[in-house]
Amino acid sequence: MAPGRPAGLPAQRRLIAALRDPHAFPHPAAAVELVETHISWVLLAGDYAYKIKKALDLGFLDHTTLARRRQSCLEELRLNRRTAADIYLEVVAIAGTPRAPRLRAIDTGNGGDAGVIEYAVRMRRFDRDQELDALVDRGAFGSADAAALGNMIARFHDAAARDAAGAFADPATVLTQALENFGHLPPAALPADERALLAPLQAWTRAEHARVAPLLAARRRDGRIRECHGDLHLANLVRHDARLVAFDCIEFAPALRWIDVVADLAFTLMDLHLHGRADLARLVLDAWLAHGGDYAGVPLLRFYLVYRAMVRVKVAAIRAAQRGPGAADRHAARRARAAHLRLAFALTQRSPPLLVLTHGLSGAGKSAASAALIAARDWIRLRSDVERRRLADDGTGAAPAAPGRYTAAMTERVYRHLADRADRLVADGWGVVVDATFLRREQRQRFAALAAARQVPLVIVALDAPRSLLEARIAARAAHGGDASEATVGVLDLQIAALEPLDDDERRRCVRVDAALPLDGAALARAVAERAVALA
Repeated sequence: MAPGRPAGLPAQRRLIAALRDPHAFPHPAAAVELVETHISWVLLAGDYAYKIKKALDLGFLDHTTLARRRQSCLEELRLNRRTAADIYLEVVAIAGTPRAPRLRAIDTGNGGDAGVIEYAVRMRRFDRDQELDALVDRGAFGSADAAALGNMIARFHDAAARDAAGAFADPATVLTQALENFGHLPPAALPADERALLAPLQAWTRAEHARVAPLLAARRRDGRIRECHGDLHLANLVRHDARLVAFDCIEFAPALRWIDVVADLAFTLMDLHLHGRADLARLVLDAWLAHGGDYAGVPLLRFYLVYRAMVRVKVAAIRAAQRGPGAADRHAARRARAAHLRLAFALTQRSPPLLVLTHGLSGAGKSAASAALIAARDWIRLRSDVERRRLADDGTGAAPAAPGRYTAAMTERVYRHLADRADRLVADGWGVVVDATFLRREQRQRFAALAAARQVPLVIVALDAPRSLLEARIAARAAHGGDASEATVGVLDLQIAALEPLDDDERRRCVRVDAALPLDGAALARAVAERAVALA
C-alpha cells in the first residue's frame, strides 16, 4: 500500500499487529495490550493508550476514508477534553507502512499529513479496575458514589453547549434513531426467545414515542437539547484522581450526541439496571434531578431507558457478526445482546402510581427514609429543602439567608410548588415520595386531595424520635455541613409549636417509623407498598 493512501480493514489489521511490538512506540512500553470494540482498537502501551478507528461504514458511522478518521480523532480530542482533559492528550499521525509504522505529531497546517497511513488519539492510561462497571460489579460503588455521579452528570449537562438553532433531536429524528436499533437484528438470526421480544418492543417504542412526542418538541424549544456525551454507559466512566470522569463520548455522529439531556443520563441508568443495581440507578437519577430540577423530563425516561438498552443490543449484534473476534468474544457478544434485550422489555413495565408523604420534625430522618424508599422502588423524590433553595435562588446562585427562606409565605409557596410537581409526575404514572415535614393538616390535605383526584393511594410515613435525639442530629448536621436542610434548634421549637397531629383518616394511611432505631429501608418500602395496595 502506498504511503498516504487510506487503509482498509486488512491493512489496518496488519498495522495493529505491528503496533503490538513495544518498540513501535517512542516511549517505554514493556508490553502492549490490545482492547477491541466494534468500531475501534485501543493499544495500551506503557503509560499511554492509542485509539485507532476501524475503517467501517455502519450507517450511523462512516470511517472508510483516512480524512474522516482524522477528523473523528480531532473531534474526539475536542469533545472529551470537556470532561477528561488530563486523559486526552493529542492526536498523533502514523507514517511508514502497516508493517513498519512510525508515530509522529500531526501537521496542523493546511498542507495535510504527507506519508500518513493512519491516525490515533493518544491518551494517558488509567486504572481499568476503576472503571465504573468494574467498581459496581465488585461492590465498590455505593450510594454516596451514586449521588456524586448524578451531580457530576448534571454539572456536565449544565455546561454543555445548547442547540440554539434547533438543528437536532426533532421528534421524527428521535423515532428514526430508536427504530434503527432494530435494523441490525434480523429475526431469523435470533433464538426464538429473543425473536419473541422484538415485535412487542418495536410496537412499544412507536406507541411510547407517540405519547411523548409533544414533550420532545417542547423540550427542543426550551433548550434541553445539548451537546452531550452520547455513550454514557458505565465502561465510559472512571474514578480517576479521586473524582468521577466521563470519557469516550460520541464524536463520529453529531446527531447521536446533540440530544436531550434525559437521553444522555438514561444510558448510565440503564447500565446500572443491567448490572443488577437498580437502587444505584435511582439514586443517580435523584441526585441529577435535585441538582437541576429537570422533573419535566421524567416522562421521557422510560422511552430513553428502553432506547439505550436497544442501542447496546445493536452494538452486541454488530460485534457478534464481525470477523476477527474469537469464539469466546462472539459468545460474550451474544450473551450481551440477549441480556440487553430482556432488560429493554422489562423496562417497558411500570409499577402503579402512588403518593407518599413524610411527616416528622427536623432531625427525625425524613431524608434518609425517603432516600431508602426511592432506592428500593421505582419512585421519584421531591425534597422541600432542595426546592426551597431553588425557589429562593434569584438566578445568581446567592439565595437569601435561611430566615428569609422560612417565612410563612415562602413555606406556602414551597408546598404549592411540591404539589404541582407531584401532580404532574403522578399524572404521568409515577410513584412520588414528597420529603417534607408536613406538620400542618392543611398541607397534608392538599396532597390528599391531589391523590383523590388522580385516584392513587396516599401513604404517610410518620417518623418519631425524642427531642434529645433530634437536637443531636441537627447539631451534627450543622457541624458536618453540605446538607440541604438548614433547620436549627430554634426552627425545631417553631415546628413543635406548629405540629398538628394526624387525624383518624391520616392514621389509617400511616406507616410509623421509630427514628431512634436503625432504618431498614427495604422493610419500610415493603410496608409502604403493602399499605398502598390495601388503600387502593
